[in-house]
Amino acid sequence: MEASQKSGFHYGYLIVLACVFICFGPCALVLSCAGIFFRPLSADLGIDPGMASYYLTALFAGSFISLPFSGKLFQTKDARVCISVSGALVAAVFFVQSFTMSLWFFIACGFVMGLAIPTLLYLAAPTLINRWFAKRAGFFIGIAMAFTGIGGVVFNPIGTYFITTVGWAFAYRVFAVIVLAMTLPFSLLVIRSYPADKGIEPFGADAYTGSKTENAASSAQSGMRAADAFKTKEFVLIFVWALLINICMYAYMVIATCVGGMQIEGVADALTFAGLAVSVAMVGQTLGKVVFGIVGDKDPRICIVVGLAAGVVGLLCYQFVPASHASIFVASFLVGLFASVTNVVLPIMTRSVFGTLEYSPIYARISMAASLGGIVMALIWGTLHTMMGNWSAMYIGEAVILAACIAIGLAVMASESKMKQRWMSAEQIEHDDAS
Repeated sequence: MEASQKSGFHYGYLIVLACVFICFGPCALVLSCAGIFFRPLSADLGIDPGMASYYLTALFAGSFISLPFSGKLFQTKDARVCISVSGALVAAVFFVQSFTMSLWFFIACGFVMGLAIPTLLYLAAPTLINRWFAKRAGFFIGIAMAFTGIGGVVFNPIGTYFITTVGWAFAYRVFAVIVLAMTLPFSLLVIRSYPADKGIEPFGADAYTGSKTENAASSAQSGMRAADAFKTKEFVLIFVWALLINICMYAYMVIATCVGGMQIEGVADALTFAGLAVSVAMVGQTLGKVVFGIVGDKDPRICIVVGLAAGVVGLLCYQFVPASHASIFVASFLVGLFASVTNVVLPIMTRSVFGTLEYSPIYARISMAASLGGIVMALIWGTLHTMMGNWSAMYIGEAVILAACIAIGLAVMASESKMKQRWMSAEQIEHDDAS
């Protein structure tokens, strides 16, 4: 162990690798690949494809209910057990979905998937990386989260191939096997809850020496108690910020629909062009996760301003700039850049304001806002589209909301120093009482 530390290797790198596979596999399959099943499954069930999308609403509803419990378990139980059980449940739901015979059965599966996925989707990468890295945590969170989008790029065509050749039911069973293959080997053999479990300090900890110690992780586990954090105005502001950001994620999710309905000079195949626009947006999202992870380690405020301003400009481009190849690709890239904010900047903000002592239950409660946003976003913007017959209300409304979120995010970060002083004072009192 000591030799490996001197050579520059830290076990935390293996934790990042495990998180990469969790994001690349189960997280991408559940979230990034759900839509490829809606049309073929709807055709077999004899329902409108739009009704199958209620699956995602049910999934977010299940996540909203499950997150507080998942966060508490991840804080108090062995991460290997939490991740293994979550992965096994996700695989089981995929397998059961292959026997779907009715819309209500499919929606029920979505709800159960929502109960199962939060540990993998919301908690594993941000919590473990924050525990294992005292420095550069944002960068490694960004790297891991980027693979959720990369997984979508890889597995969407694979899933589509199986759907078109052997049917959607068999494709769901293939997804179940992939989830197990990309979760259990890492959860059982690689992941450890804390650096102390390997007898080392977190990467970048000031006291790090690479030697074994009973209290190796203490230098990085500093912060506010969850019960105290929930009572602060900063928690309320971050929750509202996360809710609004995720409501605005709808524009990213319907890029193909929006662009496919535009009249663009020189575009003969609107569907193919819409697919290219989605690919450009995914490039923006992937790049944003990495860049914002790097920059966020130094100053999260830059990420807040740049990421949300990119979303504002992209949305207004869709609305006001005459549609052309260049304008659509620029707008899609900027909206994709904004879409990276929720997965990377939100965990960085949470750590900056509340620390890592009870990060898991705090971040789980904040992540409930993401699920709530997923539940209501289609209702809000879809209803407005139905009423107006176009996406103008969404473009302008989301641009206004994101502009307001810049102010909210900066207000949260303005309290960073005050919050750190508050929890450090509380820790000193606890230390004095203990001694």
